[in-house]
Amino acid sequence: MDEGLHYFSDLATKYKIKCAVIHYYSSSSLPPIKKEAILFFDEFGKKELIKIKSNTGNFIQEQIIIKSGHIQYMMLDTTQVIKTNRKTKFSLDNIDVSLLNEATRIKYGIQLVGETDYLGQKCSRYVVDYKSQILTGEIVEWNNILLKIILKKDGNIIEETKAYKLEVKPQLSSSIFAVPERIEILDMTELDNN
Repeated sequence: MDEGLHYFSDLATKYKIKCAVIHYYSSSSLPPIKKEAILFFDEFGKKELIKIKSNTGNFIQEQIIIKSGHIQYMMLDTTQVIKTNRKTKFSLDNIDVSLLNEATRIKYGIQLVGETDYLGQKCSRYVVDYKSQILTGEIVEWNNILLKIILKKDGNIIEETKAYKLEVKPQLSSSIFAVPERIEILDMTELDNN
């Protein structure tokens, strides 16, 4: 796979293990999209890279650097980067349950219900009952790493992401997390502050 999304987090221990590579299948019904993704992370999540391939076979060429909950750089192609200060938004289909505060868990109806085995690991299992959006579902996490999420509306699956391969403590080159050099930067931070 080619370059996908880069995330650099200020959280010292976003994940509870130092490094891993996780392979995912993902699908949604609205709009109908199927994709594959690979998450690489090192230094307990300070460095993250996500490579995404859509059902069209094309790679989503986008690079994002996130610090303190704000997007700082967004690469739209191989020649330009947008500099921004846009706040990231919470999304139920891209969630780290372990980092949510109690008020957010209550709002979205997320409740820990026990443990389950997944990909050979003992994982935390959560259920979702988001009444205002008529959403129900299941979330499975291991060491703060999302391994599975299924969201349903009116009993029909609308979002599904499942890890199918987990590599723990792989040898990762620091170069895979590097931001490309010699690239035009378009500063749009003023627009984000208005």
